[in-house]
Amino acid sequence: MDNASDVVRNLLRGSVDLHVHASPDYVPYTVDIVKLISRAKELGLKAIVLKSHYYPTVALARTLNILMGFEVYGSLTLNYCIGGFNVNAVKVGLKMGAKVIWMPTIDAWNHRHYYREKGGGLSILSIKGDLLPEVEEILGLIADNDLVLATGHLSPSEVSILVNEAVHMGVKRIMVTHPIWGPTLMTGKQITRLVNAGAYIELPLSRLMLTHDASSIEAFIKVIREASPEHCILTSDYGYMIDIDPLGIWFKCLPLLLERGLLPDDLEVMLKRNPLSLISP
Repeated sequence: MDNASDVVRNLLRGSVDLHVHASPDYVPYTVDIVKLISRAKELGLKAIVLKSHYYPTVALARTLNILMGFEVYGSLTLNYCIGGFNVNAVKVGLKMGAKVIWMPTIDAWNHRHYYREKGGGLSILSIKGDLLPEVEEILGLIADNDLVLATGHLSPSEVSILVNEAVHMGVKRIMVTHPIWGPTLMTGKQITRLVNAGAYIELPLSRLMLTHDASSIEAFIKVIREASPEHCILTSDYGYMIDIDPLGIWFKCLPLLLERGLLPDDLEVMLKRNPLSLISP
């Protein structure tokens, strides 16, 4: 595609990235959040959601909103660093303006088991297989405050239980996190059931750029075609620079999707309309 760069620029204008990692963070990301936002403003992105596995990003997001005049939304990830399924932490986060509540990621039992890490791990289920009371309370807070529930690195079976209960409790904004990646890999039938329940399927482009546990472009296309662009969201989930441009991942990966038959209109839906529907009032 001779005009690939121009096509990507048009697609990014007004887009929303719901999954961004950047420094400062416990992990030494090479993408600096100030530089990333400056580039996002230059390219005309509408908003980003800042995520960390280790700390609530709400205060930083609000500060960046004020200082940089750009829509940055904060989030909270229920890992050990904030006390796991910490109801009080969620209450504080939502009062400060958190937009997305992520279930456990690197501290999920499923994640640790997959990577053969020793000790612990968080599951939403009790030994008897029931949803933990504190998880139910957190789902209630998400529903009452119309926040986004993101499924983190839970197992497919946990995600199914979580989404069903969330819908039952009135949660209207649900994003299933990278279901075509090792620890969270789902079958087509599992993805279809989640879509039918009302969830969006997140497809992070970082999965295409990994040196290990990478997803194939064919897997991306398969999910998008089976679930339809109407039910998918493209994110970056990236914090490491792949070139000088902190948003270079979009310029590397979006043309790959177009070359394999997706239409610009398909990408518009997954980059703009769908993610905007999750964060809009």
